[in-house]
Amino acid sequence: MDVKLRVLRDTIFKQQPIDSSQINNPDDKQPIAQDTELLVHSWARVPGENSHLRVAFAEDSFKGRNTWYVFDGHVEIFTEGGDLNNIEPPPEEPEEPEASEASEEPEAPEEPEEPEEPEAPEASEEPEEPEASEEPEAPEEPEEPEAPPPPPPPTPSIKIQNVTSCSTSIARGLDQQIINEMNQIIPNVLVSFEDLNVRLGQAVWPLVQPPARIALARAIEDRGVPMQMNSAYRTIAQQLILYNHYLHRLRTGRLRCGIFIAARPGRSNHQSGLAIDINDYFGWRPFLERRGWRWLGPRDPVHFDYVGGGTRDIRLTAVLAFQRLWNRHNIDDRISEDGIYGPNTERRLNNSYVEGFSISVTEPSGDFRVLRLSQPYMQGEDVRRIQQALADAGYSITVDGVYGPGSRSVVIQFQRRNGLDADGVVGPVTRATLGL
Repeated sequence: MDVKLRVLRDTIFKQQPIDSSQINNPDDKQPIAQDTELLVHSWARVPGENSHLRVAFAEDSFKGRNTWYVFDGHVEIFTEGGDLNNIEPPPEEPEEPEASEASEEPEAPEEPEEPEEPEAPEASEEPEEPEASEEPEAPEEPEEPEAPPPPPPPTPSIKIQNVTSCSTSIARGLDQQIINEMNQIIPNVLVSFEDLNVRLGQAVWPLVQPPARIALARAIEDRGVPMQMNSAYRTIAQQLILYNHYLHRLRTGRLRCGIFIAARPGRSNHQSGLAIDINDYFGWRPFLERRGWRWLGPRDPVHFDYVGGGTRDIRLTAVLAFQRLWNRHNIDDRISEDGIYGPNTERRLNNSYVEGFSISVTEPSGDFRVLRLSQPYMQGEDVRRIQQALADAGYSITVDGVYGPGSRSVVIQFQRRNGLDADGVVGPVTRATLGL
């Protein structure tokens, strides 16, 4: 289960567990707004005092660092669906050595020198007492922690517009379809650098344009140490999630996921396949600049852009890729395939499911496909079940297992009558309203 940190009031993350007024270096302080939520990798109370926590964030970094100190009274640690303020660091870690000391007790078996009395018939059972020597085998119990914890429950399917999590990795399925479509439009427009000496964050797509990959490989080879990569190529779906967090701040005045500002999809350098965000940016700067990468500067110190030759602007290609995907799977709600990110494209992207098109999505009740009018028509037993449920509800519909214009029309009728979005798409909400 994910562990998160929620900011209860405006606070300051610090690189030292002291009052922020005593820290002179501005790079060692990061203001964080109330209601910000961040995914936690690990955390602990600062030894010797109770007022600060040391927190390592799983996916977010500030000023190139993901580990910060924070005043305990300004935040709370919690799990999704769990009780707030009820999560504590793993207790009694220092007592683990005591468990190993207990394993030295096996030397007690020296007592049973009684086996030398085997002549006594009644004592024949006593030799079995060395079973007590099996107690030393108790140290095998620590093997239990090696068993992997049960996997977390699957994340229910949601649309891009409803994503509130801080990690953009939730849209991995839709991302992959957009990337594949881009490489169909322009073969090898994006290439992987996953085979280089890099360490990748969870949401990172290790993709750049071919010339940028060559330059990145040379810089990493020059320095000879692993590069921690926090962001590289970012799809328009990922960018829209960040942009929606930014719009949330404009509407409510409250930060979400620490996003103070974000570019509109199609405008971010990360959609160019020529941008990376990394840790240890000062250490990497001379090596990257020598190979054609430009440091963005103090306003975004983790960010580098490749400015060498042989590249192209592919941001329109990213938008075009989504437009083609949408039209292929929504033949009754087509949009212009012009590569321009406007209101019509944004509305369709917001209405797209994070898993992508024509795939199975996950709900507590099980996996199912999102049904929509596509070319070719979607068909199967899942379509038949929707049609049968509509027929049982009194609608006139042919139960043939094919999701064509007729089925879509009836679904729209059902959605309008029940106050749902009348888009003809059978997603989790429509299925639940049908009682499936």
